[in-house]
Amino acid sequence: MGGLGGVLPASAAQLQGVLVGPLPARRARLQSSRHAVGHVGVPALCHRKVQLDGRQQAFHRPREGHSVILMLAFIELTELNCFMLKHAIWLAPGHYLVIARLVFMWLVAFPAAREYYAYITDPTCRRMGSALWLMLCIGFVETMIGVKFALQDPSMFAYP
Repeated sequence: MGGLGGVLPASAAQLQGVLVGPLPARRARLQSSRHAVGHVGVPALCHRKVQLDGRQQAFHRPREGHSVILMLAFIELTELNCFMLKHAIWLAPGHYLVIARLVFMWLVAFPAAREYYAYITDPTCRRMGSALWLMLCIGFVETMIGVKFALQDPSMFAYP
């Protein structure tokens, strides 16, 4: 209690006012509203509770079934990119860059899969999340690097 001279604020809003000053009016209104808010002034991106009702949600409609197949194809493409880059850049399997890339992709894949599931199953979700966009961009760039190396030296990827 010594930090505030023995006086504690009565609420979190008062504590925030003591620590960083008063909030601008718009930000205070957004933070106190009952709608979920992600960053300042940006509504949270499709963060609803996932409730399964016993049936296969992913194959409830054809669009969702195609989306699952597309996700599986992207996972396979990401794994193929790992081996393609390792072969094209001549890195040993135990090299720290290969392992760091795999760990990074593993950590980003969890929120990306959650955002993708919310995007295909929630009809109110209109945008994909940032982790999903990051995974898509990384996959696209790695694929283009692999194509570039394959076009420069086709014998590199030919069977012996």
